[in-house]
Amino acid sequence: MFCRNCLDATFAKLLATNLTTCPWEAEEFLTRFLPSAFSLVFKVECGTDKTAFKVLTIVAFSPCSFWRRLRAMRLRWHNARRIVSPLKSRPSSSMPPIRVTDEQVQQLLSEGKVVPVGLSSPNMTAKAGCFRKSFDFNGAAGSEFVIKLRQTVINPANFSVILGYRMPGTYAIFRLRRYNGKHRHINVLEDEIFHDFHIHMATERYQRRSGFWEDHYAQPTNRHFDFKSAIEALIEDCGFSSKGSNYSLFAPKP
Repeated sequence: MFCRNCLDATFAKLLATNLTTCPWEAEEFLTRFLPSAFSLVFKVECGTDKTAFKVLTIVAFSPCSFWRRLRAMRLRWHNARRIVSPLKSRPSSSMPPIRVTDEQVQQLLSEGKVVPVGLSSPNMTAKAGCFRKSFDFNGAAGSEFVIKLRQTVINPANFSVILGYRMPGTYAIFRLRRYNGKHRHINVLEDEIFHDFHIHMATERYQRRSGFWEDHYAQPTNRHFDFKSAIEALIEDCGFSSKGSNYSLFAPKP
């Protein structure tokens, strides 16, 4: 494994064990973010007890968002050590492209949508340690959307309810909104930290920074408090029609 080249075998084993507690993000982390994150972070303090302690503390506290914490640490360590970021030496033309602007995000959220059949009581499938279900549908203007539901088997409070937009002509999903369970989150660019239920939102500013998801930015909320209420909040926020039998299943009971 790549991490064994950077850390001792014991730390690598602990890291792998903790990552498996949130499989759907662990898989993505290991295949996409691990090499770049470790190359930037652990070359600064490779294999030291201080580094291991920091990372293991974050993993144990919130394995669901370990990779986001790791990248946040990368930025903070670079600033503290006055290490020049590779991004600053690149010309502006090489900065990550803006795939969807803030204005386009709002247009996509406002586009009329019909609640997919089965969303109110999804028949989720357990795979690799979590329950999951996806609903593909088209908006009123022809845009292709997907709602992805994720919830860990061992901890029902660890969940994500995602509204994604399928980029035209590709299989890539751009996440517009993500309603998460209660855990610690860091808005790196805004220097904000909180521990609460929260809603992730796609923004241009995080698309401009290499190493972040488009929806890294999040705001704490009291509008959802469990998996079902997170689905209800997504329905209310993201342009779904209030007409039809599918939507009425989410309406408050008289």
